[in-house]
Amino acid sequence: MEKKQPRKGRLWIPGLLLIAYAALFLWTRQTETTLGPFLLLLAGLLVTLLLWLWVTFLAGLRPRYRWFSFFSGIATVAFLALTLRNEGSSSGTGIPRLVWKWSPTVDEQSRTLLAAQKEQTEGTDATTEEEALSYLAVDSTEFYGPNRNGVIKGLSIQTDALDQPLKEVWKQAIGLGWGGYAVKGRIAITQEQRGDEEWVSAYDLETGTLKWHYAKQRRFSEGMGGDGPRATPIIVGETVYALGATGVLDALNISDGTHQWTHDALAQGGSNLTWGKAASPLYLEEQGLIIVTGGTSGGATIQALSADYGDSVWNWGNETSSYSSPVVATIHGERQVVAVNEGSVVGLSPANGTLAWSFDIPKGSVPNSAKVGQPSIIDGRKVLVTASYGVGAMLFDVEKAEDGSFSTDLVWHVRNRMKTKFSSACVQGNYAYGLDEGRLACIDLSNGKRLWKDGKYGYGQNLLVNGTLIIQAEDGDIAFVEATPDGFNELARFPGIQGKTWNIPTLAGEYLLVRNDLEAACYRVPARAVE
Repeated sequence: MEKKQPRKGRLWIPGLLLIAYAALFLWTRQTETTLGPFLLLLAGLLVTLLLWLWVTFLAGLRPRYRWFSFFSGIATVAFLALTLRNEGSSSGTGIPRLVWKWSPTVDEQSRTLLAAQKEQTEGTDATTEEEALSYLAVDSTEFYGPNRNGVIKGLSIQTDALDQPLKEVWKQAIGLGWGGYAVKGRIAITQEQRGDEEWVSAYDLETGTLKWHYAKQRRFSEGMGGDGPRATPIIVGETVYALGATGVLDALNISDGTHQWTHDALAQGGSNLTWGKAASPLYLEEQGLIIVTGGTSGGATIQALSADYGDSVWNWGNETSSYSSPVVATIHGERQVVAVNEGSVVGLSPANGTLAWSFDIPKGSVPNSAKVGQPSIIDGRKVLVTASYGVGAMLFDVEKAEDGSFSTDLVWHVRNRMKTKFSSACVQGNYAYGLDEGRLACIDLSNGKRLWKDGKYGYGQNLLVNGTLIIQAEDGDIAFVEATPDGFNELARFPGIQGKTWNIPTLAGEYLLVRNDLEAACYRVPARAVE
């Protein structure tokens, strides 16, 4: 009797799967799609599953080996499900960060670090306002620079001094949160989550000593981005305005944190955005107003409040807002509030909120508007907007007719250029610089053409200081890059803080303040004042 030969496996199946995955990999690299890493992860899991099924049922193995493969696969999945947990996004790619279930959570790590720090600093003498600072200090009371566009005026980086490591002024633990600092004199203000309390905290710029804090029982939790406040406070005169992640705006005295008034930006209707309220409040000096954004559709999109008392003065719109912070700009000689919303960019009258113009923009591939980048106003009439999730970069022109009415016209739109997921593009001359899906890029504003893209910094942040870019990398490093259309030129890169860093850095003269959700630090940057 002829012995039966083992059935040969269908070898074309694994080959086809690997070829398909390779094709997807090349496609994501070519198109630079925002969802590339996530698509590759899902495809990798699917290919692994299909290969396991092929080995188990179609590869022609003897029965005992097929059963071994089957139960080994089931046991592996069960083991991973029982021992691993998702600790939010590992980076701006959105890929989950899987850790052992018995390892401490980010919140537990934060509490441990803060408790140890409190023991070490117990009884430390606080400094006074009269004590002199060691280095050049310049107030930085606004979000993301004086014009909210990441461009820092009045300072210049001495690049020839970057051959030496940055001097650490102080470094310490901090509560959860993704906002930055506002600085006036010796006081540096930020927001953080400590346990179930949301804090507005004031630190000494020179020493990092906690001078005061204002705490309320509030906590925003979100599985991908993590817990805690997102927005950067602003300082106006002797008042701090801080918007928490749950949409509550507090006005506090800068000297001791005394509470002045509170406003709930979501009280009029609508719900919170998916990743929490992150837009910093805006101060309109001439009108004496504070501008805040709302939540999803159903409530006021833009809200104007009395800076002194928090009373409502005017509201505009019922469109879903975004994570971008409103700006005030002069367009064709008129002061306007410019705001990026989920599906539009608008210009409003500061006095009463009347709509001057509106420009429709793509909503993108995710809900609740993942638009984070700040708009840049160019030549008093053009507006640059950048975003990820299928939006890209666009430049439009705001035109003014003889009768005083406004209209808008698209200049160019490129979906695969300057995809600034968590950050913004900074403009110098006719060029814009920004982190395009984790790598630094430069585009020509005349046509949207990309001139170069280089340097791997992850989903961090960037500032532009008189021809020099300061890059806060996602891994915590601090880099200095020449802002030139001629090509990528990294001048220096130094270790900064540890861990995932999405927070915007603050440059207050020679003091560079950086932080993430566990650690904060201050470094001395070789900067000098310029006209």
